[in-house]
Amino acid sequence: MNPEIVEYLRHHDIELPLYLQHILKFSGYDNFYLFPKITSNDIKSIEQFAREEMHQFITKDDNLENFYGFFKTTLESFKIVPGHQKLLLEAANKLQLHKKRKESQKLAEVKKRTKRLHSAEFTTDNSLNSIQENEESDRIIAISEHILKTQKSYLLGLISKLPNYDELSIKVNEIHVNVVQKDEQLSGMISCPFCNKQLKLCWMKQKVNYNARPIYGNYHNHVKTHIPNDRQKGTRKNTVTNEANQVITKFFKNCNDGDKTDHEIHGKRRNDRRI
Repeated sequence: MNPEIVEYLRHHDIELPLYLQHILKFSGYDNFYLFPKITSNDIKSIEQFAREEMHQFITKDDNLENFYGFFKTTLESFKIVPGHQKLLLEAANKLQLHKKRKESQKLAEVKKRTKRLHSAEFTTDNSLNSIQENEESDRIIAISEHILKTQKSYLLGLISKLPNYDELSIKVNEIHVNVVQKDEQLSGMISCPFCNKQLKLCWMKQKVNYNARPIYGNYHNHVKTHIPNDRQKGTRKNTVTNEANQVITKFFKNCNDGDKTDHEIHGKRRNDRRI
């Protein structure tokens, strides 16, 4: 398998079993272009390739355990076990973030060189702009990684009591986040692992000069619709007042619709209080 990929994953505490490395190599996924795109559907096709085609590349002197793992004596029944499926998807996710970081750095370098060619007198300014672009790109990637980590943990807790936990946990590891920044304002989308719907992420500043943080209430309300109430971990009675619930609901509606001003929201709130 590609030694650069192996080394990068080891640096992030991910060690792929030897049989998985062989399968990825023979099936053509051991490169920085395709490996990050691996999904659960791809895993099924990889398993089928291992059962039906990979034996052609193995010699009689090879140890079958290095190519089929636990299924070394029953090749026709081969499959990648659930834990290794999660490991493979997590490795793909890490490589995807690595690829985005590399692409952002290359784009910043191209912009930097282009500006220098247009006018040598602005070299210093261009260098500063390039540094700023790199910093913003790294910040977006860090935010995306944080959102993925916290929401995967939340979702795994949500499904922990379900009988098909193993199957659903694989889907949880496939959620993806897209965060963008425009005019110093963050926005983004996050996928539902159960229906693949894209849901909008909003950010709110609690205090002046404090970093904005994402609001997950809208996302959590949606994913919970896929889980039976008696199976949700930590289900408890909501003690928030009706007035507070109304304010939160209005905030999320404003976030998703994007067609109401702060003046309209506060004006409506004053009318509600009069009633």
